[in-house]
Order: sequence, then structure tokens, then C-alpha cells
Amino acid sequence: MAIKRSPQPEEIGKPAPGWYWNYTSMALLLVAFFVAMIASRVITKREEQLRIQQQLKAIQEKIVKQTAARKNLEKGVGAGVEKTSPTITGDMISVEIDPTRGVILRLKESVLFEVGKAELREEAKNVLDMLYEDVFKDLPNNILIEGHTDNVPIHTPQFPSNWELSTARATSVARYLIEQKGFPPRRLAAMGCGEFRPIADNGTEEGRAKNRRVEFIIRPTVRM
Repeated sequence: MAIKRSPQPEEIGKPAPGWYWNYTSMALLLVAFFVAMIASRVITKREEQLRIQQQLKAIQEKIVKQTAARKNLEKGVGAGVEKTSPTITGDMISVEIDPTRGVILRLKESVLFEVGKAELREEAKNVLDMLYEDVFKDLPNNILIEGHTDNVPIHTPQFPSNWELSTARATSVARYLIEQKGFPPRRLAAMGCGEFRPIADNGTEEGRAKNRRVEFIIRPTVRM
């Protein structure tokens, strides 16, 4: 009587050659390397932004203290001073980190300009001097200067609209840093946004005052 044999499982495909596993291991190592590199760059970027934010917070306090001291000095002079410089308070200067844009330093209009004008006030030059000496001078970062207005229309021969006013203000700040402080022009840019990027409600005077501002966007450096 013939003995029945159980069927043998058929082989599916062929064994992978030895080089295949070496190639796969190398590919996985490369993926792991690039993931680690990207994660490192994200951490470095965040640390850099926090460092700049701390520097700007310190200069914010310094500006407020120095302008307060100057205000007291002017009061002590008495009637001989025709026009005192306005006191700069903490709410006129703010610093924040935007994950996509970088570190943002905001200065209210009243810190830098008279209403409806684009010429820097004398007090504004002192503020820009401090910012440059204490922060900007040693930064390798590119800086974008943005001018912003509220939504109240302006119609003058010099400024037909808020576009022109906001652009002129940003340019005035950039020119001062370049011409008076020697900031490298290749790392500085200026643009005007008019009333189209508000950060507060234009329906109130308080909101409009917040929207009239100049922003310094300190871009993160790119490390390869």
C-alpha cells in the first residue's frame, strides 16, 4: 500500500540577497540622522529666539527707566524747557515670539513719531541707539522693519494714503540704523503694511493706538 506524503509548502519568492539588508540598514540610519538633525535645528531655533527675547525684554526695561529719569530731569529744569519729551512706559514697547516669523519687537507710534508724520523724534533716536548698541549690533540675524497704521484715512500731498505713511515710517527707521549706526543694509528690510494688519480693534481709540506701531521682526538664523 502506497504511503501518502503530506504536501510540502511551496516557497514564495526568493531570499533577499545580502546586499539588500545592508542597503536597508543604511537607509534607516540616514532617515534617523536627518530626523535628529531637523529636531536639533528646531531646538536651536527656539533657544535662539528665547535668548533674543530676553535681550529685548532687558532693553525694554532699560528704555523705560532711562526715559523716566530724563522726564524727571526735565521737570527739575523747570520753565526753561519749552517742550519735554514724553515718558515711555512699558505698554509702549512689547516683545513676543512668533513661531513662524521670529522675535517681534513692537514700538507704539508715540515712541517714534508725531501723529501723521514720518520724521523720527529726537527721543526716538535715543531709543534706536539703545536698541542698536544693546541688541542689534551683535545679532547675525536679518531684521524686517514693518510700519503699521490704524484705519483712519490720511490724505496729504506727502501721504496720499496709509500705505505711504507706513512705508515712510519703516524706511525712516531703517535709514537711521544704516546711516547713523552702520547696520549692514543687506540684513535689513523695510515695508509698509498700512492699516491692513491690525492687532487690535480699530473701533476704539485704545485699539487704534495699538495698531499705530513699528515692528522689528528678527528672523531666526539658518544653520546648515
